Amino acid sequence: MKSNGNHHYVHDKYAYRTAGIMATSGQLGVPGSRSALPLALRGDAIHRKSINSNVQSNYTDQNKKSTLSLSYDIVHVPRELCLVGCVFYIADYHGEVTVETLHAWKRVIQQHAGEVVPIYDSARVTHLLCKHQKSPVFMQAVRENKRCITIFWLNDVLLRGKMAPPWQAIHLPTPFGNDNKPCKDLIVSVSGFENEERTIIKLMLQLVGAKYTGYFSKHNSLLICKRLEGAKVAKAKEWKRPVVNGVWLSEVLLGQNTPPLVYHGTRYQHYLDDPLRIDPSLASHLFNAWKYHISVSKESVEKAKAMREMALRKRKTEADGDQENKRACLEPPPAPHLGSTPSQTPTQPTAPSQLPSTPTGGPPQTSLPSISGFGGPLTIINKELPPEQHRPRILLSSIKNKEEIERKLLELGGYLAKTSIEATHLVMGIGTAQRTVKFMCAISCCKYVLTLQWILDSHAEAKFLPEEKYIVEMPEYERVFQFSLKSTLMKPNRRHLFSGKTFYLTPSVIPGRTWLREIIECAGGTVESKRRTLKEIKERNKDGAHQYLTIATIADSHLVRDLLQEEMPVFNAEFVLGSILKQQIDVKMALYVDEE
Repeated sequence: MKSNGNHHYVHDKYAYRTAGIMATSGQLGVPGSRSALPLALRGDAIHRKSINSNVQSNYTDQNKKSTLSLSYDIVHVPRELCLVGCVFYIADYHGEVTVETLHAWKRVIQQHAGEVVPIYDSARVTHLLCKHQKSPVFMQAVRENKRCITIFWLNDVLLRGKMAPPWQAIHLPTPFGNDNKPCKDLIVSVSGFENEERTIIKLMLQLVGAKYTGYFSKHNSLLICKRLEGAKVAKAKEWKRPVVNGVWLSEVLLGQNTPPLVYHGTRYQHYLDDPLRIDPSLASHLFNAWKYHISVSKESVEKAKAMREMALRKRKTEADGDQENKRACLEPPPAPHLGSTPSQTPTQPTAPSQLPSTPTGGPPQTSLPSISGFGGPLTIINKELPPEQHRPRILLSSIKNKEEIERKLLELGGYLAKTSIEATHLVMGIGTAQRTVKFMCAISCCKYVLTLQWILDSHAEAKFLPEEKYIVEMPEYERVFQFSLKSTLMKPNRRHLFSGKTFYLTPSVIPGRTWLREIIECAGGTVESKRRTLKEIKERNKDGAHQYLTIATIADSHLVRDLLQEEMPVFNAEFVLGSILKQQIDVKMALYVDEE
C-alpha cells in the first residue's frame, strides 16, 4: 500500500497483466473498448476450461425447468467439429474490428465445421454474432428464435470443444449501445480475482463503460471483489466505498441493474466460488432459442470430417515446415555476454598481448574451444583487431538468425552486451528503426545505432568497418518530429539529458511504468514510485524550473486532477520519447490534455 499526499492507494499485483497475445491462424481477435484483443483458441492463451468445465452440470442442476439444449441430436460430435450445423451471421462488429480480423473469425469458424453467411437468411442462420441488442437484425433474430451470442462465447466454446449455452454475461449481447453505457462515470478497482477471471472482469468493465484501475484510491467509486478480505477491502470500508461481488457486474451487463445503480443487496454480498456464472432467467429472451436443438445428421458430420481431413492434407507440407522452424527456434545455450569487467572466456578474445603472433599483414587466427550452439570452434579473423578497451560492445535487436550473427561478431573480436547501458553499439535487424524500449535506451547510452549490414560487411572484410554509413534511419519519425537521428547520435552528454529531473509516472502509462522508467533512467532522470504533494511539486517547479515532471494518461486523469486545476503542466509519454529523440527538452511538447 502506497501513499500519495493525502490519498492512499493500494497497488494491484495483477495490474499490468494482460490477456492480449499475437493472433495466429488458430486465434480469434476479440474487440475490447479501444482495440482488438486477440484471444487464442488454445495453447498460450487464457485457459478457460479450468473455470468452466462444470458449466453443463451447473445448468443441469439449477435450470431443470429451462430444458436448455446442450448438445446436438446425434451421438457424438468431435471437438474439432463442434460448430457443425451452425450457420453464423456477423452483425455490429464490422465497424469495430479490421477486415482481416473478420476474415480470421470466418476462417476459424469454418475450420470447426461452421459456416458464415454474408446476408441474414432466416431459413439458414442459426446463430447471430452480435455485440448489442439495438440493431433491427437482432430484433428479428430474437423473434425467430436464433441464438444471439458474442464473439466471447464463440471463443470459449472453441476452447471447450463442445457446444453449450452462454454461461457468463460477457457471452450475451448488451442491452445498451456504445452511447449509453451504464457505468461511464465510475472508476472501479478489483480484488481477489486472478488470471483469467480478472481478465474477464476487466473486459466486462470496458463493456459497461467503467474506468478500470489496478490500484484502489479515494478517487475510486467502487470495489468489486471475490472475497471480503484484503487491503483494498479494508480501505474501501474506511473510505465508505461500495464493495460488491461479480454478480453485481453481471447484472449491470445484462441490463438488470440500471442507473441509478443499486449497490446494496444480499445477492451482491454473497461471495461465490464461481461469481461470473449467470442465471438464465436474467436474460430469458436470449435463452429461449437454446430450448430448440440443432438437428445434424450423421452424414453431415462425416462430410464435415472428410472436408477437414482434406484441408489438413493440403496444408501438411506447410505444417511440417512450421514444425521444423519451431525446432530450429529452440533457444541454444546462452552465449557469453559482457560482464562488469571483461575477462577471458571461451568465446571472447582477450587482450592483444595474449594472442599468438602472426605474420605481418595477416589476420590473427585464434582458435577458441568449441561452444555448444555455435556449431564448432570460433576463430578470430579480425586483421585489424582493436585494443581490448576499444572493441565494440554490441547489443542485438530484431535479429532473426541471431546465432549466426553472434558467431560473426565474436569472430570479429567484439563483445555481446546484455543491456543498452553497457553497449557501445546497438545493431538492428531492420533498416528502419522503431521506437522500441531497447532503441530508446540506446539513443541515450550507445555511441552508434546501426543496421545489421554493418556486421555482415565487417565480417566479409575481416575488420570492423567505419560505422557512419550504416546508421539506421527512421524517416517517418524524423519528418513528424523534425529531427535527424544522425545528428542526435552525434550530440554529446546524451546520458545526462534528464539529469537533475525527477519524474512521477501514473500507473497506466504506456509502454508501461517499468519500461518508461528504464528509458528515463538511461537518460539520467530519476523516477519516484509515489507522487509528491501539490505543495512540494510547486516548490520544485517554481520560477519555471520544471524539475518535477508528471507523466500521465487519460485513464489516470483523476490522479492528476489537482495539478490540472492549478494549471500545472502534466505530460504524456510522448514528452519523454520526443525529448530523447531530439535531445532537447521542450516543456510545450506533448502536454497532457484533459478531455473532461
